[in-house]
Amino acid sequence: MRITDLTQLDKLIINDMQLNSFIGFFPHEKKNKQPVLLNIEIYYAPNLLQGNDNPAVCIDYQKICDQIKTLLNDSMINLLETMAEKVAALILLFDQRIAATKIRIDKPQALADCRSSAIEIVRWQ
Repeated sequence: MRITDLTQLDKLIINDMQLNSFIGFFPHEKKNKQPVLLNIEIYYAPNLLQGNDNPAVCIDYQKICDQIKTLLNDSMINLLETMAEKVAALILLFDQRIAATKIRIDKPQALADCRSSAIEIVRWQ
């Protein structure tokens, strides 16, 4: 039986991961990296660890963060939507035990009169 309700799953949370990336389609955005702020939720079955304290059985979120940094450092992406899709795909491919992920990416310098523009998506295995 497939769980389709995020509230029935446990989650790892990565808050306010700050990176600089080439994001945007305007000429000035292609010349200089801009800050982006990622908030990530990684959902998995509640019985994944079953009281086991062995790091070998957990989902290694440090490796996930390292892969996201590499992806966004080496990419030129036009749209926040595309960036979110790429990050979600990376996370879902990282470990088959991950059931779903929620990604929010903020672009603080996108709009002059706003704190940020953002995209939020949820993707399932």
